[in-house]
Amino acid sequence: MDFTPSSTGFLIDGGMNAEVITAIRAAFDPNQPANVKEMAVTYCERLKQSPDGWRVCLPGLSQPQAEEVKFWCLEVLHHTAQHQYHLLAEADRALLRRSLMLYVKDVIPVTTQPAFVKNKLSLVLVKIVKVDYPERWGNFFTDFLALVNNGQNEQIVDVFLRVLKMIDDEIVCFEEGRSREEIQRCMAIKDSLRTDCMREIVDCMYRILHNSAILSQFLARTCLDTLSEYIGWIDLDLVGNQRFVTLFYSLLQNANLRSSAAQCLTQMVYKRMPPDKKVALLRHLDIIAVLLRFPLPQGDPDFLVAMATLASTLGQQVLSCTRVGNRLANRVTVEEVDATVSQQAMLMLDQALHLGYQFLGHDLMLVNDEMTEFYLTYTNMVKADEHLPGGMSHFRLILACIAKTLQYPAWYNFDRPGDRESKFDDFRTGGPGRIFINQVRCLPELCIDFLKEHATSVFAGKPTFQTVEAVLLLLYLSGEGLKSLDRQLKEDLPFRELACRLFAACSAEPHPQVQMGFFRCVVRFSSIFQHEPNMMLPVLTCFLDARGIRSPNETVRGTACYTVLKLVKQLPPELKRNLKPVLDPLLKALSDFVLPFFLCASLPSHRAIEDCQYICELMGILVSSAVVGTQDRQFCAKALSFFQQQLQQKLVERVDESQAQLFGTKVSHLINAMGCLSKSLSHDAKVVAPLFGESLTTVLSVYVLQPKHEDVRKMTIFFLHRMADCLAEEVIVFLPASLDILLRHSEPNNITPLLTLVNQLIVKFKGKMLSTLDVLIMPLVNKTIQCIDSYAFVDKAVTPAEINAVGPDSQERLSLFKLYYSLLKGVISCGCLPVVTSSRNIALDGLVLRSVLVGYASPESGVQKSCFYTLNELVTYIQSQNAIDKEVVKFMLEEATPKSMLSLFLPHLDLAKDAGTLMLHVEIVRFHLSMCKVIPQFLDCVGSYLVSSGLPPALAREYCGALAREDQTACKMLLKQIVEMKVAR
Repeated sequence: MDFTPSSTGFLIDGGMNAEVITAIRAAFDPNQPANVKEMAVTYCERLKQSPDGWRVCLPGLSQPQAEEVKFWCLEVLHHTAQHQYHLLAEADRALLRRSLMLYVKDVIPVTTQPAFVKNKLSLVLVKIVKVDYPERWGNFFTDFLALVNNGQNEQIVDVFLRVLKMIDDEIVCFEEGRSREEIQRCMAIKDSLRTDCMREIVDCMYRILHNSAILSQFLARTCLDTLSEYIGWIDLDLVGNQRFVTLFYSLLQNANLRSSAAQCLTQMVYKRMPPDKKVALLRHLDIIAVLLRFPLPQGDPDFLVAMATLASTLGQQVLSCTRVGNRLANRVTVEEVDATVSQQAMLMLDQALHLGYQFLGHDLMLVNDEMTEFYLTYTNMVKADEHLPGGMSHFRLILACIAKTLQYPAWYNFDRPGDRESKFDDFRTGGPGRIFINQVRCLPELCIDFLKEHATSVFAGKPTFQTVEAVLLLLYLSGEGLKSLDRQLKEDLPFRELACRLFAACSAEPHPQVQMGFFRCVVRFSSIFQHEPNMMLPVLTCFLDARGIRSPNETVRGTACYTVLKLVKQLPPELKRNLKPVLDPLLKALSDFVLPFFLCASLPSHRAIEDCQYICELMGILVSSAVVGTQDRQFCAKALSFFQQQLQQKLVERVDESQAQLFGTKVSHLINAMGCLSKSLSHDAKVVAPLFGESLTTVLSVYVLQPKHEDVRKMTIFFLHRMADCLAEEVIVFLPASLDILLRHSEPNNITPLLTLVNQLIVKFKGKMLSTLDVLIMPLVNKTIQCIDSYAFVDKAVTPAEINAVGPDSQERLSLFKLYYSLLKGVISCGCLPVVTSSRNIALDGLVLRSVLVGYASPESGVQKSCFYTLNELVTYIQSQNAIDKEVVKFMLEEATPKSMLSLFLPHLDLAKDAGTLMLHVEIVRFHLSMCKVIPQFLDCVGSYLVSSGLPPALAREYCGALAREDQTACKMLLKQIVEMKVAR
């Protein structure tokens, strides 16, 4: 099948060319062969782009055609209206407008068109209206209204409503990215609509709604939905009158239309106007009284949400009409609301609050959530003026609703929570939880009194786990809301007693949600133990027995492990020391918990690994509180003994190749556990140094067994990080052997963490690292350079596909460069440069200089800057110690000097916009100034290079003169000129 225009063109006898119709059908036919379909789509696209394409498609509207043909004809017309309409002659525009209206008048009423065709037709009409109304198509709306009013044909009504909806989308609604001219054009159309025909359009919509019993319910609902969009920008008098309000109230009784009717009422209430007019409108509508009398059906969630939105909007609007609410809403100095208006608004507010309670306490969270902003604003209003009439009684009613809403619903699946459960969790904290926190901040005494009464009421009866958990949550949220929870617990004895009673009662409730709520609440109220120290051990017992870390429920167990660590961390030192008499049983309980983790044959889950880490860190905190001298070293020894024994066992354990990976993973878990345990043991390094020194030796011995195991290496480096913190300077004696072992087994894909560790050790211990670096600097530099060189293949990538393929490798090399420069900068800044010129490292200076210079062409200006900073510092230091070697001088003149200039001309640099480029220029000027002092021949070298590069000799002499004068400002300006001139050429 060949889709090419015939010799007679696209049109045949005033109708569409049959070939066009065939092509359109083939393009939409999923059963066509791929090559035929591709040719058909290409043909149709060519038709759409053709300047005369719209002429071809006009006959297709009036002729009986398949739906896809009609749709594509309209798509071509849409393209013309969007992109080519301004090129058409006025006669062609008039033909197009007339043809479209004839289609609406003659074809639409007698055929049933699918929704996608009617939507496309509406879009085409609106695109032309956007250009021609009212200047050239001023009768569009009057003609359309005449068609609608003449018999109320459902098909024409449908298209009319779609056109109105499209006008709101395309013209009225704000759209980001519109030009100033387009915005002004849209505003002019809106103004013309308001002046010319909006009353007639609204009257037409009223008739459609009034005849909803005759017309389809779909059209009536579409009409209401469209009208709700228009209410925001048309004259309110058009709908805020008795006939429309009566109609809306009557439609609230219609099960198919009530949600849309409620939406229209919401838009009327929300419409912006001064407070006096808003109060007058609400009194005229009598909407609060009507809604209070209106029975809410429980089987229609959409309608309930719509009514809750109406109630919330109503309440917020009434709030803004009071003096206090108006100040809160505007947050700026505004003219005071009239006292009479404010008083009337306060009376309405009382009714609006009562209206909202049925939604605030509703079982459906979507209904309840609609009320959040209203009641949040109201609590802010009470905070601003505590003497509001009825404020205290309403506060209590709100609290009662919240206490009910926070309870888990019967449908909540705790075993297999899904999206619905996740949404409820978010709703609890984001809706009623936020309101309660706000209430506590406004009136803490009243909220705490309510909490006491509510808790007493719950436990006096037969509490369910839902009610108990909700009380715990209220207690937790009160801690979030109180300005100073610690002071409240200290000064308010009844509140402290309430917390103690709740802890005692809730600790016995077996439900997982109650247990997890209890753990979180204890952590939040941890300061209570300063005033009730006798509670601490019973509470810790809850965390450590079957209710907590030994619970069969994995989620409860994980929560207990995390929260007990957080709790003990928060305890003041004196309370931790009070645990010393029971430290042995506590450590045994914790050791018994982690023991199975390391002895099981299979690998534990990720959750279990996290739990073990938390408990090991907790053991370290408990030991840390007791280790105050060598006599208490036994506690640390006991905590470490199990891990130490397990690692020593691994040293003699024979492992076949098939089990090597599993063996290494288990070893890494042991090392990780010891690292976590050490996190808090840094206050007395000399006490714990012998113990952890032995552990470090064992760790390194185990590492040698599996040096290529990723997890073992990772955890060994982690343990060295921990030992640097835990043992402080005591760790330095272990570093040469430790780092040497790790370095010998380093490869390009795993050296990065080791370089990071060395950098941090240099920064932490500074000059004390001299002896270690003296031994390690040469192998470290050699290994790093080898790893960087292994990525040399990325420079050979030329095609986009090759460059994309080596992208990750290029990033790895860039990371290595950065770490290498950081290492050298650390050596420089921490006073460790003597290692470069020591007798052991006599050949290092030339090696380092050459390796550093590789970064001159990096795609990151920061790496380039580090390159020349490091070269500058190294050469300056070498010269200060003794005469610079001739080879170094030759290298600096023949290689470093030209490349310092070449680095400035790379395409990714932008001196005008990039701060990194500016810093690179400054660093190169510093480098050149230093070279003038260190190498006498430098000025001749740089001058010759600039002239040989095609730059004017006068400019080269001027730059060299500025260098000789040590005029840094002049050098920067001249260097900028050099770059601009070079780039321009």
